[in-house]
Amino acid sequence: MENYRENLEIDLKDLAKYILKFWKIIILFTLIGLILGCAVCAAKDYMEANTPKQESEFGDLGINLSEKQLEEVELALDTYEVYKQARETVKDSILKDIERFNASGDINEECAESLWYKIQTLNTASTSQLSGGGSVYGALNADQKKAFDRRISREEIAASVSPSPYDNHLKLGVLGAFGCAFLTIVFLALKYVLSPKLKTEDDIRTAFKLPVLGSIAKKTDDGLAVICSSIMALVRGKNAQNILLCSSLAQDDANSYMTQVEEFLKNKNIPVSIASNILSDPSSIDKAAQSDGLILFEGIGESTYENISREVELTNNLGIKVLGTVIVK
Repeated sequence: MENYRENLEIDLKDLAKYILKFWKIIILFTLIGLILGCAVCAAKDYMEANTPKQESEFGDLGINLSEKQLEEVELALDTYEVYKQARETVKDSILKDIERFNASGDINEECAESLWYKIQTLNTASTSQLSGGGSVYGALNADQKKAFDRRISREEIAASVSPSPYDNHLKLGVLGAFGCAFLTIVFLALKYVLSPKLKTEDDIRTAFKLPVLGSIAKKTDDGLAVICSSIMALVRGKNAQNILLCSSLAQDDANSYMTQVEEFLKNKNIPVSIASNILSDPSSIDKAAQSDGLILFEGIGESTYENISREVELTNNLGIKVLGTVIVK
């Protein structure tokens, strides 16, 4: 007998429908991922803010400064910060004076002197900070200047290119949300693909080469009347005298539908009977051997491929015809 596994195919539409049934779970894990991503980013910021700076931060420059030399570098950096603030203040004031001059086209002696004084102040501040042996920077030794330059370059780069902390939180949050949603979808897809239970009607046709007479909607019993009519037409066409209805499902799941079909067919004077699972009940096997054909009732998400395969193998070995299958959804 041909192995049914070789003929099984994944229906992508059915897979998508299956995954979308769990949309609430996907949204829940997406939110969890968002929260976790933001929490990780916040924890990282907290750790960085509370990690004490070590004296070895300039070790990659090949220098080793004493505690006093580090204090002198820090003093120079503090002075540099004051200088930058003063420079920006004076520069803004000069720009405003120039704008007023451009607007009026005239400048009096007092305004000219004020502008000249501000320019001189800016020049003097720059010289005292950065030039000459008497400047704050000039008083540092070579290693201290390297440390000073490294710190200044790091701060300027961080100020110009580093994103807002909120941007980092949002990016990591979105990444966490996407990651959790993706993993949830992958898990659901694997659960669907690896499930040993019947997934679609087409699996009966393609994997087991059995005809499908129709399907019954479990919640509404839609399709039951069509199934009864289809079985009646099939029995008359095959001139069958004794039809057996059976299933690999638990009897509570299949019995009600088989009973309704049995009552309908008996009212039409068509001999039909119901059997338990032919895989486990010897008396059902005897009934099947004496019948003119079987109608199998199988359930989506309930009947296993292995049990259906065993049913087909058993009927083939006993020479019993399987007239068709009914799918319970």
